[in-house]
This record gives sequence, C-alpha cells and structure tokens, in this order.
Amino acid sequence: MRKTSCTYIDRLVILVALLTLPATGVGPITVSAQERTPTEQTASLLYRPPAEVPAGPLGEQALRGQLIDSKKTSCGQLELLAGIIVSTGILADVPPTISRLTGLPIDELEARETAACQQVAGEAPDEEKTTIELLNEANTVRWLVQIHLGAMDYVLMGKPTYRPIAAEGCFAAFFKMHNLNVQAMRQGYRALASDPTLDNGQALAAFWTGVLQPHAAAEDATMWDLARSVGDPNLTRSVNLVEAEHATIDEAIAAYMKTLAAVEAGRAEPSALIPVAQDARIRTELHFGKEEITVVRPMQERLSNEEFRPVMEAFDREIGDWLKERGWSMEGCA
Repeated sequence: MRKTSCTYIDRLVILVALLTLPATGVGPITVSAQERTPTEQTASLLYRPPAEVPAGPLGEQALRGQLIDSKKTSCGQLELLAGIIVSTGILADVPPTISRLTGLPIDELEARETAACQQVAGEAPDEEKTTIELLNEANTVRWLVQIHLGAMDYVLMGKPTYRPIAAEGCFAAFFKMHNLNVQAMRQGYRALASDPTLDNGQALAAFWTGVLQPHAAAEDATMWDLARSVGDPNLTRSVNLVEAEHATIDEAIAAYMKTLAAVEAGRAEPSALIPVAQDARIRTELHFGKEEITVVRPMQERLSNEEFRPVMEAFDREIGDWLKERGWSMEGCA
C-alpha cells in the first residue's frame, strides 16, 4: 500500500492555504464592473460544458484522450471539494466519515487519490499508461468525488440549517411542516446508515408510507389545482414539473420497499437498504426545495391566508396527528 508524506487533513489544509495566499507584492486592485477578475476568467474555462464525442466508432487514441480529460476534471473536483470542506467547518468530521462509510483507512484512500491524480516519481505519465489503467484511474477518481460528496452530505445532515420560514399563518404552517418532514427523514436515514438493522429499515419505511406519501396525497388533492388557478403561466409550468416529481419519488420508495421485502425474507442484508434510502431522501429534499421556491413562494405572493387554508387542512387530515406529536399546529391558519 502506497503511503504519502502528509496526512489527508494536512493536504486539505495545505491546499486551501495555497489557494488563499495573496500574490507577493501586489496591492489592492480596483476592477470595474465590466472587467472580469482572474478568478472569473478561470471559472469560465473550468465550467464550460464538455464537448460532445462525435457519433460513430471511437478509436483507441480518442478514447484514451477522453479518459485522461475525465481524470483531470474529477481530480479538479476533488481539489474544489477540499476547499469547501475546510470553508464549511467540517474538516474534522469528513475524513473519519469517509473511512467509516467505505470501510477503508484514510491512508489507503489517500494513496488511491495520489496514484490517480498526481504524477508520482518513477511512475509512467498518463500518456504511457494502458487504456485499462486509465479507465480504472478515471473510475477511481469519480468514486472518490462521490464518497467525498456523500460524506459531506452525511456530516451536514447532522448539523441542519433550515432556511428562514419568512411566512405567517397557513404559509408558515406549511414551511414548519416541511421542516419536520426533513428532520424526521434525515434522522431515520442516519439511524439506518449508522446501524443497518431490520428495525431501522422498517422504521424508515414507516416514514415513507405513513408520512411522506400521505403528504404527497394532500398536495395532489389540493395544492396543484389551487396554484394553477392563479393563472400565471410560469407558475403553472413550475407546478407541472414539481407535480411530476411525485412519480419519481414514488418509484424510489417502491425500490426501497422491494429491497426491504428482500431483507425481511432473508434474501438481502439490511445494509442493502442504505443506497436506496439515500436515493429516496435526496430526491425528496431536492423536490421540497424546488417546490418551496418555484411554487409555494409565488403562491404566498398571490394568495391570501384564507385561500391557502384548504391546502393545510388537507395536510392536517392526512398527517396531522404525526405533525402535532412533534409540536406542529394549525394556529394562525385554522
């Protein structure tokens, strides 16, 4: 196993320090609003969409070029993630979380990153590696990006910062209800990921079927038609897109329930529930965010408390007991 001269945390700190060092001897520079800063110029190159590979047979040399470019892109993403990990104050938590989630020691993860992203003395450059070696390294770096993002998500779930509710009456009740859903979903997922047992798997299933799906039923019964009645074509388009996401969330829950049935029958280990639970959770959180920004906030600007009340009454009928057990109420809305 390859070992490096500095630890994972050391490299993150060094990287961010280098990225934030001012240029020696350069004083403050005033830049006009129209003039792009060097950072913006670099960003415009980094974030260009990738060129599409032409249709037809792909020669060996062209494939190798694609793999080398893919590696470089993913390695750059790892560097960017390192800076975010430090700047968000989760540096102490992420490396041990990565190790725990993957079952691999940090030095082995570091060695894999070094082999794929750095030119180590005595080893062949990318241009001299076999296509299989390039493919394996490209896959490794993509996996490293994925597990860094997964660990960051896992750590930040434990320290949730919800957006301000900035609402009154029935609209405030809606956002508080969403917060309670997110909180319960994250707690259930963390319990399963930390301790993959049948009991924890069944507890999360109870949330999907007993809370989240009735929540969606209340929206389907009331909110979409009310939003469309506003008569704003932009709002209607947003409603159509967000409403369609209920089907994809239902598919994710169905996949979870199918996996749970296999676990209950002894055909799968409880750990098999973790990736499907993560998929359902992420889909749901993204859906909640889009729904709030593109549908509920515009409705808040156009509808009165009384006009929005039927939506909250539907939620109260579907999941009101569950919500009230967690301190929610219709006060100010009823």
